Amino acid sequence: MATAILTFLKNSGVRQTCPQGPDGRQSSAPSGWATLAIMMLFLPTSALAQDPIALEGREIFTSSDLEINNPSLSPNGRWIAFAGQSSPDRSSLYLIPADGGNETDLVQLTHGAFTDQRPAWSPDSRFLFFFSDRVDGPESGAVHLMRIPVDPEAGQGEGVPRPVFMESVQVTYRGGPVVSPDGKWVAFAVEETGARPNTAIRVAPTRGGFAKELGRIRSVSVADLGWSADSRYVLWDDWRARADSPGGLHGLPLEGGDAVQFLTYEQMRTAIGFTGDGHP
Repeated sequence: MATAILTFLKNSGVRQTCPQGPDGRQSSAPSGWATLAIMMLFLPTSALAQDPIALEGREIFTSSDLEINNPSLSPNGRWIAFAGQSSPDRSSLYLIPADGGNETDLVQLTHGAFTDQRPAWSPDSRFLFFFSDRVDGPESGAVHLMRIPVDPEAGQGEGVPRPVFMESVQVTYRGGPVVSPDGKWVAFAVEETGARPNTAIRVAPTRGGFAKELGRIRSVSVADLGWSADSRYVLWDDWRARADSPGGLHGLPLEGGDAVQFLTYEQMRTAIGFTGDGHP
């Protein structure tokens, strides 16, 4: 038995990717395009406890026209969604078959001179959630949480992108979106600026409606936003331990309440996982 790991590679001899700002945009203009490849790496289960680990890679897709960002494997295992950047200020969502394909197999889901980024699948593979500046336009600087329906069998879009809710947000890097395992909620992190910058963790119904804030964190180093397996907690890890904001793996309960620390900063050096009942 093997565990599949989705990754993507860049021809480092041709291009260096510019760092991303808090809104996910490139901080400076690219100096040139490279051929990028989405790879599927297969990790034998027996190798999980071994060090070093030998990985077997298989090329899924390459492109010399698009910079590939945020690849995401559909829960049904059939499709890979990614944000394809064709210019410094333009990025659209694409699908490619997970078992491999070429340019003719590429399906463009979103269009227009906008920045669509960070696609996240619903558990039934029928929707993609993503951040976009298409509601108010690129010049506004506003980013909205959007969704677009997808045919999980044909790998085609089944409608136009629509906002999950109308409020614009300033999203933190790697701050979602991420859909709960029960498919009812989508979580994301919002950067709050000021004398003491912090991050607000919010959730919104996947069917649309008002977003609610679960809590605020005295940190802007939130990374790897996720959910517990029972959809009861929104999780995040903080790798910057400080006196006023201890690092570690934390969770905020969906029904409200104080944050819970599941793992300390030191314990995060080991593997992280949740059981079927949602407990670490």
